[in-house]
Parts: sequence; C-alpha cells; structure tokens
Amino acid sequence: MQNIIAPLHGFSFKSFDSYLEDILNLEQTENYKFYGFGLGGIADTKKLQNDLWNVPDTFNQKLKSLWIVSQLTKNTAAKISNRNLHILGAGNVQLIPLITYFGATSSDCHSAWRRANDGEAKMLVPLVNSKNQLIDNKNSWEYLKISTIKNLNCDCPICQEYSTKDLWKMFSSGDNENLYYSKILIFIHALYQYDYVISYCEANKDYMNAFSNSPSLELNLLYRTVLENIK
Repeated sequence: MQNIIAPLHGFSFKSFDSYLEDILNLEQTENYKFYGFGLGGIADTKKLQNDLWNVPDTFNQKLKSLWIVSQLTKNTAAKISNRNLHILGAGNVQLIPLITYFGATSSDCHSAWRRANDGEAKMLVPLVNSKNQLIDNKNSWEYLKISTIKNLNCDCPICQEYSTKDLWKMFSSGDNENLYYSKILIFIHALYQYDYVISYCEANKDYMNAFSNSPSLELNLLYRTVLENIK
C-alpha cells in the first residue's frame, strides 16, 4: 500500500465531517484505502469565522486556535479507525500535546524558522528539558526577542555551547555569515524543544495532566480551558 494521505478541508466542523465522509465513500466505491488523512486550512485560525465554528465568546485568538485544531483532531480521529492523521501547518509547540492526545500521529509547522527570521530573531522559551523534566521558566513556549533574554535555563546542545549573549552578538554583528548562522542555531534550538516535548508525551501517559499543572500558570489555564470545552 502506498503511503498516500488524503487532505481534508472545510469551513466548519460539519463541512470537514462531510468532506471526510465523501472520501470514505469514494474509498468504498474505488476499492482503495488511503494511508491516512491530513487536516488542512487550519494553520491560521484568524481567518476562520467564529460563528461558523461556534467559538466560545470568551476565547481569545490563542484559545480559539488551540480549541479548533484540538476539537477537529478529535472529531476526525474518531472516524478513521486508527489510521494516520497529519495536522498540516498547525503543529506548533503548544498544540503538540493536545493534537497528540486527541489522535494525531504527525504534524508540521514553520513557526520556528519564521520566528528565527523575524526582524529581530525570536527564541523559543523551553518548558521541557532533555531529561524529560518540566522547567520553571517564565513565558514558557513563547517566542521572545533574543536581545531581551538573559537565561533560557535550557540544556539543549545549542544552549550548552552558545549563550543567548553569544547568539545576540552574532546576530547583531553586521556580518551576514554570523547573522545567518545565528538564525540557524536559534531555529535548531527550537527543534530540540519540539523533540523534547514529543519525547515527554511518549514517556508520560498522563502528560496532559502534567502540562495542565506545569510551572507555567498561563499554559495551565490555556490547557484546562481547552480541555473543558472539548466535546
């Protein structure tokens, strides 16, 4: 069987369900089974109309994004009999625990590279270290301008070799090679955090409870609110 994933799109939960139903019917008609499915068109939830998605009135943009992608992941996973489910473009670090919890098997996201290439590069503040421990950091899983960061409390290979002061020095040196090299290092630092988060989820069955009671009060509130509103 070829590993072909069928993309799913829609403008509401119901339209995604209808799209999926059409593909499942097509599979029966053509006697063909896709390897899995990919949820598309949800990377930028700012473009999604609140009324069509029944977004709670009290939700800000961050909650809206986490909730829509999580609920859609759960809805779809329940209908595809344990087949692979990929989240197209919406697998940012805050969403990884949620989409994994609700049935996604893979995801992709360009946020880390884009933030490294912002006007002033932004670094991802870690919440998980290489030992599968939660870190007591302010602004965990937020991207902050590199010039404002003193200590990330991070043990990834990048941060073990380069301090944020070193990275800022390279970034602001005026030398193009140093500039691009610093962006690459900042990007790889974020990739390590993604890897640590995935490893934490694999090693801890109760990871959603852990992330809902982490040292980050803001993240705790986000996750608890999303989980309370998933149907």
